[in-house]
Amino acid sequence: MCISISSRFFASAVLIVSCLLLSGCASPKTTSSQTTTTDPTSFWKPYDLYLLASPHPRLYVEVDAVKGCEPSDATLQKLRDFLTTYCHKSEGIEIVRSDVIPIESAREVLPGALARKFINGPPDNSTSAPPAYMYVLFYNDDIIDKRIIETGRHPDPNPLPHPRPRERKPHVDSVPYPAMAFINTHYWYGVMPNERALHEAGHLLGLASRPTDAANHHCLSKNCLMNASINVNLPSLLLGQDPIKQRQLCEKCVAQLQESAKQQPPSNLRFVGPVLVRSEEGYHVLSLPNRVKLIVGNLTDQDCRDFAAAVHAENPSEASDNWRADGLMKEEMIRETAKTREILNRAKEDPYEPVRILAAERRAEQ
Repeated sequence: MCISISSRFFASAVLIVSCLLLSGCASPKTTSSQTTTTDPTSFWKPYDLYLLASPHPRLYVEVDAVKGCEPSDATLQKLRDFLTTYCHKSEGIEIVRSDVIPIESAREVLPGALARKFINGPPDNSTSAPPAYMYVLFYNDDIIDKRIIETGRHPDPNPLPHPRPRERKPHVDSVPYPAMAFINTHYWYGVMPNERALHEAGHLLGLASRPTDAANHHCLSKNCLMNASINVNLPSLLLGQDPIKQRQLCEKCVAQLQESAKQQPPSNLRFVGPVLVRSEEGYHVLSLPNRVKLIVGNLTDQDCRDFAAAVHAENPSEASDNWRADGLMKEEMIRETAKTREILNRAKEDPYEPVRILAAERRAEQ
């Protein structure tokens, strides 16, 4: 028996396979000989806020999409099942479709700027514990205009020393805001939407950040959902069979999540609305997509709301996707020069470079 395949079908299959073999989420270049990786978030482990029951007993996931890029109900159900399996949230997980962003509002606007404009955070609810927060943005770089993404033409009046590279691939930023997944639906030509979403969710949970059997935040197992590339079996594809074996996590990735779930809750990390807060002795670091604020002195929830409001008010058509940081000296610290100097000296040794830069600038102003 022979199987006849039309040239048109074969060409389409080859195109799809070519796309999938090159697909993946953004990460530094790596070689197959590498067996270790350095975790740039090892100083704070933000994924513990998702995996552990404390300090946040529930999880709120906000989903925004540019019009025409909305995820299907099936994709969001897969995401819910994945998070429910690995996130220990006694008060549940809520996935909410939020804004459908008009195409006119998204055109020639960088993805990070879109996120900062439309991110809302969980609704205020004084009757229940504040939730951990996760944000997912679905967009199409052909709508935004991928030239804007690749060149970042919008000027930044206050850039950091190392500009953030523009990424077309779906990705999660390890810093400064590892609570958001950027999913470009055009990058994989719309194929494998469920696996694409789950792969990025795996990064949000800290997967493949372990020191062995992983490289550049991806699992080295070729059959794992967290591998850097999608491997397609061409004969299976042509025969109408499932050509993908990477729809599940491998044993090592599952073991990593199980081990993480045994850790003590982080004592210096929490969410206030959408704002991720890291508290150190005498100072606090507030984060949103590509935005950081250093606060010296006592932190209040209103400080976080003010930071979120200021970021939300940025004009997205004029905003750069470079990281930007600023600082605030609380009024009570202005009068305590010696104590402020001591705190700033500690902040100058912070593990995150933008904080060190801000602290050095404020220290020089004294």
